[in-house]
Amino acid sequence: MTAPWRASEFFIALTISVAIFTDMFLYSVVIPVLPFALSELARVPEKDVQFWTTAILTAYTSTFLVGSVISGWVTDRLSKRSSLLVIGLFLMLGATVMLFLSRSITLLIVSRMIQGATGAMVWSAGLALLLDTFGHERFGRVMGYVIICQTLGTAIGPTVGGVVFAAAGYNAVLYICFVLVGIDILLRLLMVDKPVSRDGQSRKQNRENSSHGARTREGLVNPSEATPLLLHNRDAAPENFWASWYAFVIMVTTPHVLAILTCFANIWAFQTAFDAVLPYRVKYLFGWGSAGSGLIFLPLILPAYLAPASDLLSTRWGVRRVTAAFYLLGIPSFSCLAIIQHNDTLDRVLLCVFLFLSGLVINLSISPLTSDLTYAIEQLEAKHSEAFGGGGAYGRAFGLLNCAFAVGGVIGPSLGGFLVAKAGWTALCSGMGAINLVNLVLVVS
Repeated sequence: MTAPWRASEFFIALTISVAIFTDMFLYSVVIPVLPFALSELARVPEKDVQFWTTAILTAYTSTFLVGSVISGWVTDRLSKRSSLLVIGLFLMLGATVMLFLSRSITLLIVSRMIQGATGAMVWSAGLALLLDTFGHERFGRVMGYVIICQTLGTAIGPTVGGVVFAAAGYNAVLYICFVLVGIDILLRLLMVDKPVSRDGQSRKQNRENSSHGARTREGLVNPSEATPLLLHNRDAAPENFWASWYAFVIMVTTPHVLAILTCFANIWAFQTAFDAVLPYRVKYLFGWGSAGSGLIFLPLILPAYLAPASDLLSTRWGVRRVTAAFYLLGIPSFSCLAIIQHNDTLDRVLLCVFLFLSGLVINLSISPLTSDLTYAIEQLEAKHSEAFGGGGAYGRAFGLLNCAFAVGGVIGPSLGGFLVAKAGWTALCSGMGAINLVNLVLVVS
């Protein structure tokens, strides 16, 4: 008999949070190490280090992009969401072993591509499982804590990677990765989620019991009107194989959904642009080593601890107003990074201040936008029941969300590295400020 705690809300949330933390840690732990590991281990000429750093980071996001569409579709057709998470375990373990053995650029790129595929499985199946477990009304708040884990993984990774590499070398960094993967494997194998029939009845009933209504874009709840109508339409038609793929077309051609996905892509482009250029920037402007290159990410991720509060703000003031305020703050915060040009104490302090403000924009806008996406999908399900099927389309929706992150992950380091190399640091910071203006227009329109 299965112990009840293995299927409890707390344990499911803990397992998904640890899985996302592990994914982001493995992605980011090598960021401050790469410029040094490429030179020392792979014997890459110094002039080519920035290019190959960008290429290795882009390898992860490329397979994350392709894998997200497939993982999202598979997630909606599995009787148990956790099945895809377990499959990802073997890929994650293989990628970590390959990363441990890598002494060439080819193996580094392949290992990062496998990690990208694993990340797509974790995000698509994990977020869909959280929505099944907690329902719409509590999903945004739970996402706040998930974002903390995501951001901590993204931030602790470079810090640990840089400090440990400086103190004990490349292999010590990878030993830490193995320990974390082992903990993740244990939790995923222990977690139990309820199997469901292909018509999705168990998932619908769980969300109905977990939620008392659906939040509108302005943060309002109308349980008497929204919930019965949407649940009725989810029962209206069986799922068709080709129509289930057409659901992707419906979602990406809906202006509301497309605006949300564009904002997500831009958010992750900011983060990955910093991943690609910030260690290189502080190395040559301030003369910092791998430890300093890792610690500089701390101001960028400290705002993640405030992520749960962003959902509370959006509930009271509305998603549109809250996210618009963040992007309005982002315009000067990112643009002012351009003034960091000198190796002095003032510029070091200003860099930390502007990175903290930029981190507010990156971290606190994710939770309300994710909740807004689930509301938008509910509205589409009511209109297109045949395409979305009885089991719903949240796996596919979160797959598209992953795709948006992946697009940003490709654009961020590629365009960031190109702008810094060809036009300088000022051009990159000004460009990020302009993208915040684009996000502001999308949110208020």
